[in-house]
Amino acid sequence: MKLRNYQSELIVDVKKALRLYRRVLIQLETGGGKTAIAAFMALSAVAKGNTIVFTCHRSELIIQTALTFGRLGLKYGFIAAGYPYDPTAPIQIASIDTLKNRMNKIPEPSIVVWDEAHHLGAAGWTRVQATWKNSYHIGLSATPERLDGRGLEDNFDFMIKGKDAKWLIGNGYLSEYDAFTPTSPDVSGIKTIAGDYQKSGLVEEMEKPSITGDIVKHYLKHARGKRAIGFAVTIDHSEHMAETFRKSGIMAIHLDGNSKSGDRKAAAKAFAAGDIDVLWNVGLFGEGYDLSAQAGTDVTVDAVILARPTKSICLHRQMIGRALRPKTDKSNAIILDHAGNIMRFGRRGGLPELSPDWTLKGREKGKRRPVDDEADQAIKRCPACLAAHLPKPVCPFCGHVYESGRTIEERDGDLNRIDAASLMGETFAEDYRERSLEELYTAATEAEKTNPAQWAARIVTIREQNRRTQAGKKKAGN
Repeated sequence: MKLRNYQSELIVDVKKALRLYRRVLIQLETGGGKTAIAAFMALSAVAKGNTIVFTCHRSELIIQTALTFGRLGLKYGFIAAGYPYDPTAPIQIASIDTLKNRMNKIPEPSIVVWDEAHHLGAAGWTRVQATWKNSYHIGLSATPERLDGRGLEDNFDFMIKGKDAKWLIGNGYLSEYDAFTPTSPDVSGIKTIAGDYQKSGLVEEMEKPSITGDIVKHYLKHARGKRAIGFAVTIDHSEHMAETFRKSGIMAIHLDGNSKSGDRKAAAKAFAAGDIDVLWNVGLFGEGYDLSAQAGTDVTVDAVILARPTKSICLHRQMIGRALRPKTDKSNAIILDHAGNIMRFGRRGGLPELSPDWTLKGREKGKRRPVDDEADQAIKRCPACLAAHLPKPVCPFCGHVYESGRTIEERDGDLNRIDAASLMGETFAEDYRERSLEELYTAATEAEKTNPAQWAARIVTIREQNRRTQAGKKKAGN
């Protein structure tokens, strides 16, 4: 087990912060290796005689954390129902449900590590933190805010941000991806409860035959034979989607938080072996679930299917993050968004590399609204192939050319003398005078133009109008 350079740098930053603050939150994208960072920090802390409690909110995460700690030779015990408690172990891996009921029996540790720390707003979690006032508290989260947009400033004093998704993708630590938005359900009339859409209304919309049929069709079109995780609204909805896939010849099953441990492990092994194509779920794979630990072998998720509309940027980021761990064959992750989430969040985190601007204060109310105006989005939706991508003049998936929507001023029947050469620079213009729109966009990006897409489109427009003007003059001369 070896740390990546950015992980080592993050640990150094955390140690510096702990000299000034007792409660420090680490924000790092899904797949960035937060548990590995915590394990190496624990290794250093235990060597100095410190004791640690590592909290988990689900039973699967207890075993996954134990496996990671075991790889470093760390001695640990458990504070969890059904697991052995060893009071001599310097590290205790705790289920929050068990821990909050045994507070009077557990000695206060030197350090408390809060996995998936965005859950700290819950009463039981907050009570544990408030009781252990003398401990240092280290939080781990890819999405450090609550469902309603509130931040974690009541639980942490300082936040350290790791490398964002754009950097991790660009440096090969997360996978490149292809995103498609085949359907956009009508959620305008669905009520909001506790910060998110009412589930009953969502199920009614997502169960429409046109949508369920579309979900199957686009899996077969873009991800046939690939390992995929599907996110549904409710257990009934998830079971129905699994059944629909099976009827179409795609091996799919349903899992949720109530599924038996043995069933989950068996499903993970079958998924790894390729005997199951799609795992449909509710509330299980959203955060922290390590399929490799469950399967007992390395397994990556090739695709995610979003059939769960949400107002929570946290839930959206957790869902799309499931497919972003690098693949052994270097293939791109596939994101099939049938929930309208990518376009709903737009520049605020709709696509993987558009990382939200996380703060301990959370989101301002004015910034929580969906971005519906296409002119205000940092995402394009191709009308030809339904791909979602960052702004480019040409769709990178099918080659569809977007209209620039810009007009060039003409005076006295002639083109205003701002031509392509003057915009590009004489040498630049000579090199790229005959280049395509896509080539111009690439060149503009390399030249660090402020808006490469608009710039390239404007060059093409001016160039064509100049040509038509010159052709007209030549014809008139003849």
